[in-house]
Amino acid sequence: MMRRYGMSQRFRLCSALWVPGLGGAIFLIRAGAPLTFAATNLVALALALGTILSEGVRCGPGARRVVSAALVALLALPLLTGQDVDGVARWLPLGPLALHSGMVAVPLLVVCAATDADVRWGAALLVAAMTCAAIQPDAATALALAFTAATLTVLSRSPAMALTAVLGIIAVAFALRSDGPPPQPFVEDVLPQLWATQPIAAILLGATLAWSAFILLTLEAPSRLPALASTAALAGFVAMSFLGAYPTPLIGYGAAPFIGFGLAFAGLTRFAARDAAGG
Repeated sequence: MMRRYGMSQRFRLCSALWVPGLGGAIFLIRAGAPLTFAATNLVALALALGTILSEGVRCGPGARRVVSAALVALLALPLLTGQDVDGVARWLPLGPLALHSGMVAVPLLVVCAATDADVRWGAALLVAAMTCAAIQPDAATALALAFTAATLTVLSRSPAMALTAVLGIIAVAFALRSDGPPPQPFVEDVLPQLWATQPIAAILLGATLAWSAFILLTLEAPSRLPALASTAALAGFVAMSFLGAYPTPLIGYGAAPFIGFGLAFAGLTRFAARDAAGG
């Protein structure tokens, strides 16, 4: 029964990635982007789908805390490498690619925070990540974390998480002190620019992201709480892509969102299966 339940969840979660992923690839090709852009996204999408559908390792609570600490370290890594663009350090070099560190680390991080039995530990994780985002500066990551903390505050009614949500708003304000590098075509401002010339296409492309949110919001227990946290994080990234020069996840050019949300969606079912089994 648990096996069928887990596979059903995984197939649903796959659609939350391949629907916007394919929609984004079609947009990139039709908009005249280099074919390598669509190819990169599709390869990253395929890897993400394979991660979600594979059995993998079901991490227990202790291992989950180790993973979450490693994700915070990964988020901080651009600050330690000393490489920045116009005073901004929020990218992880991977050969010819530069991965947005927040979109790689934050999706799984918020799943770890939401599934931890100690709300205070989850709050501490989010505060550490917010601090990294504020220093980088990365308002998109800070807003994703703030939305997550606000969502978990409503669900847990924890004073520690409420304070974290307030700190998240402060982190967003601090991160907005820098404009950063200019917007990159096909990466940032995707929906606003498409709306200016092809509003119907913009609506259809935006609907693919709405589909992702719908899938997450309708997941069954025991994945529901981390799924709501994932929805909040995705909403934060998308919202900031309208407000500044930040990547549009899953539909704009970039492998990082597929890596990050692929790991997060895999974690949703594996953590839930492990917790439901009492391990």
